[in-house]
Formats: sequence, structure tokens, C-alpha cells
Amino acid sequence: MGAGAIFVSRFSTVCRVYLMDNNNGEIAVTNSGVRVIGFFGFLLSGLPAQAVPVTFDFTGTGFVCNYASDASCASRYDGAFTGSITVDVLADGPSGPDSYTNGTTMAYDYNGWAQADFLIQWGSESFNPGAVPSQISSDNYVQLFNDWGYADFIAIRENYSGFDGTTEFQSIAQFTRQTGDLSWLTDLSLPSGLGLAPGPSAFNQILFNNSTRTTGEFSAVYAGYSGTVDISSFVRRTTSVPEPGTLGLLGLGLAGVGFCRRRRS
Repeated sequence: MGAGAIFVSRFSTVCRVYLMDNNNGEIAVTNSGVRVIGFFGFLLSGLPAQAVPVTFDFTGTGFVCNYASDASCASRYDGAFTGSITVDVLADGPSGPDSYTNGTTMAYDYNGWAQADFLIQWGSESFNPGAVPSQISSDNYVQLFNDWGYADFIAIRENYSGFDGTTEFQSIAQFTRQTGDLSWLTDLSLPSGLGLAPGPSAFNQILFNNSTRTTGEFSAVYAGYSGTVDISSFVRRTTSVPEPGTLGLLGLGLAGVGFCRRRRS
């Protein structure tokens, strides 16, 4: 039974047990009833709130190589890029059966820790990684180093792969941030509001690939494109987010008190 159904069930009991009729025909809530309503609200306030996805807008410069059949560049774009990356932190730190951490400096996870959605735009073109034909795997890969090899490092990847027996399909984007400034990260959690890695040795880059590779008798035939973007700005998008959890439950409790106090119809 969900939290809402539990609350309704318990609240109905409260209204039945802790109401009294005064001489004016009003239904009033006894002091005990108010305490019980507050108690159930307190229990529900401890339920975990769903994490809110955070969207960052970025700008940068880089290139895209449109493949010739031999994987060389048939044509190339060099110039400005814009786009966005939405990061949903599903847990504060490594979680899930495929996660790993050494406890002090390094952690990574596939799917269970955080998820990302990329939108990369250049010229009149855009790329948003997504499902591919004959898909055999997909993942969101997160890796974080805190003071590992004298660097702080975050990488997050959205990846889809497919294979139909002769052709490999790939749709992937990865954003990497690295710095020698060891004050940038403080632990192995993934701060949802963290911007670009700072410092003179900082490395902030997106790599992406949307391509196919078909294996022939003597060689492979390529199609699609790949690109690299050096990020120059990475700004959290301002959104209006309602307060979660406790305030909503408090409002529900107060509304319920008013309901119980209404006149008989």
C-alpha cells in the first residue's frame, strides 16, 4: 500500500475516533485527535523524497567529424557548440550491485547511482543519445575520483549499443571534468550543483559518437559522426521547484483538520 493510501486509511480512523459533536451541530476535533493526526504526519515526513533532476546549460568550442566509409573525415565542422546536460542523482554516493568504492578516493557505478541526458547542438545539427537498432545494452556510467592520483575527477556517460550480426550501432556521450585543485571535491558523493572543474590544469570536455560499423569480408564500412567539445561555460538552469516531503505533508494534515471540523451536511 502506498504512503498516500496509508495516510487516508489512518486519517479516516482518526476522524471516526477523535471527533465529538458540540451543541451547535459542529464536528470538532479533540486534542487527542490533533495529536494523532500530527503523529501520522510525522511518520510520513520521514519517507524519502525523490531526487530532482538538475539541468545545466553549456557552451563550448570543438569539432565534429562526419565519417567516410573508411572512418576518415568526409567532412568536418569546427566551431561553437551549445546544449544541456540533465543529471538526476538517484543516490548520494555509490549504490546498486555493480557499484564500487575503495572508501576514500575512487567510486564508479552503472545505472544505480546517477543518470544523465545530453543535448548537444552545433550549427543546424543536434544530437541527443538514444536507443539504437538491435540494441543489446544501455547504461548511465558515473565515475568519481576524490584526490586520486593528485586530481579530482567526475565523468558521467549516457550510452546505447546495438548489434544485428553484421552492423554495430553506437549512440554515446560522456562529459568529463578533472582538476588538480583537490579542494574541488570533498568526498565520493556526486554534487548535483557542481559546475566546471576549476584551476589552470582543469579539463572539461564532452566526447560523443553516433555511428555504425558494418563488417564486410575484407574491411569495415563506417557511417555517422563523432565529436569533441571543450566546455567554456556550464551553468545550472534556474527552475521553480516545490518544497518536497515535509511541507506538503504538513499542509495535508492541516487541510485534514479543517475537513474534520466542517459542519455536518
